[in-house]
Amino acid sequence: MSTEIPQGAEPNESLLDALCEEYFERHRLSDQQKRILRLYLDGACDKEIAHQLGCAHATVVEHWRRIVAKTQADCKGGVIAKLIAFLRAHDRMQVLLLMVLLPSSCYCLA
Repeated sequence: MSTEIPQGAEPNESLLDALCEEYFERHRLSDQQKRILRLYLDGACDKEIAHQLGCAHATVVEHWRRIVAKTQADCKGGVIAKLIAFLRAHDRMQVLLLMVLLPSSCYCLA
């Protein structure tokens, strides 16, 4: 898995896509679930995600329920923790890069 950022791309978006796609596929997340998780990683709350995707807040909450179930996590924070553990198992440098790029809101998950 390459961590090289394509020329002209936003570093945060491109690197997160490159680092997370295998995790998303392994857990068979739908395209909408992937979008929700990416927006969350970019710092959006559920209401902002709903607004950006043009759906109801309850729809985002239901997608989160399914994401948590598919990843066998206990909560949103557990999903992120499992993602980081997955990346750590593959390449420690990628985890460090991800931690630098993630907004601080992802570290205080409830």
